Amino acid sequence: MAETDSTLASKLEYNNCIYNATGSDYGNLLIAISGANFKAKSSIIIVPEKIDTLKLTWVTVIPSSYNPVKRLKIYFESQRLKTDISLILEKIQIHFSNPENVYSLKIQHELVKDSFLVSTYKKSNNYPSSNDIYNLIDKLKNYISLQSATESGYPMLNIIKEDSISWLIKVAIPTNKILESKEDISFKRMLGQGKILMCEIKGGPESVNNALRQMEYYVADYHYYSPAIPFQSLITNRTQEPDTSKWVTRVYFPVMFN
Repeated sequence: MAETDSTLASKLEYNNCIYNATGSDYGNLLIAISGANFKAKSSIIIVPEKIDTLKLTWVTVIPSSYNPVKRLKIYFESQRLKTDISLILEKIQIHFSNPENVYSLKIQHELVKDSFLVSTYKKSNNYPSSNDIYNLIDKLKNYISLQSATESGYPMLNIIKEDSISWLIKVAIPTNKILESKEDISFKRMLGQGKILMCEIKGGPESVNNALRQMEYYVADYHYYSPAIPFQSLITNRTQEPDTSKWVTRVYFPVMFN
C-alpha cells in the first residue's frame, strides 16, 4: 500500500472529543476516545471489498455508570458520538476517494503515442550529475542533426542502480523518422495505443525518485503489470536552470491490466 502522511497517526480533536490512535490489532486500527464525561475504546475494522475499495466499520464500547445522572450524560454523549463518528467516516471516504490525496500525485492515464527513438547509455560508479546526463543527451542531439532528422519530443531518462556501486544511465530522444543504429546509439520504436501513467512534478532528483516510488505503490495497489521500465521526460533543461525547485519533469510508467 502507499505510504500515508504521518499526521494521520496523531491525535484528532473533534467536537470536544479527543481521538487517539493507540495501535493496531489483526489489521484493525485501535482508537481511544475521550469525552467530557467518558473514556471509550474503539476499533476501526478494515475489510477489503475490491481492488480499490475498503469497507470501514467503527465499533465503540462506552462503559456506563451506576449513577443515574452520569449514566444519562453518557447516553446523550454516546448519541452525539455516534453522529460524529458517522461524519468522520464520511470525511475519510471523501478524502481517500481522491487518489491524489493517497499518493500525493496527480496521476493521469494516457495512451502511448507511436514514436521513433534513438537511445544510448553509460555506466557510472556515482549517481549521475546533470552534466553526465546531458553529455549523453547532446550526443544523441548531434547524431539526430547529422542524420538530417529532427527531435519530436523531450529527452527521456531512466536511471537504474545495478548494485551497491554502479548506476546505469539510459537516455533517449524521440525523432521524426526512422534512424539507423550506430555503435552505442540504438534505434527503437515505441508502439502506440498502449496504456501509460503520467504525472508532472516540480523539483530535483529527490522529488522525482519519490514520484517514482509513489507510482510503484499505485501500480501495485491497482494490480497493474508494467511491461517496460518507467522513465522521466525532461521538460526543463537542467544544465540551464540551476534551481532544482524549478525543474519540471514528467514521469511515465507503462502499464497493463491483469
